[in-house]
Amino acid sequence: MPNDLVENLNNPFEKMTKEMSIINEFIEVKKDLDALEKRKKKLSDKVKAMMIYEDVDKIVVGTHKLSITHSERKTVPTVTKDELVAKLIGIGKNYLLTYEIVPNVEQIMEELDAGNIDKSLVDKYIKITPITTLRCD
Repeated sequence: MPNDLVENLNNPFEKMTKEMSIINEFIEVKKDLDALEKRKKKLSDKVKAMMIYEDVDKIVVGTHKLSITHSERKTVPTVTKDELVAKLIGIGKNYLLTYEIVPNVEQIMEELDAGNIDKSLVDKYIKITPITTLRCD
């Protein structure tokens, strides 16, 4: 967020010492945590590389046990998904395909707002959970 926008934002807490202390502490902890997460990732990559280099999958350091496991994530890229589906159907392997029918909640809510479906349907089948997100940029 550009500085001129930050300066124009209303801060009702700026004259409240206790509240500003809590807000400033939150900001500092968030910065520290972000830095620690970044450091943890780098160290994790280094430890994994050392263990792989030494061909070791488990080590004990004091009371801590570290282990690495090897696995593979197999995905079908969106770009080739339709082609793979067509090929599998073409060779009669339809059983290798799954079909998923999922309600489109956004469109259901639009239909409700437009008066095209009954509110009782939404009330019975759709859970609406309020979410409050705090961002610190």
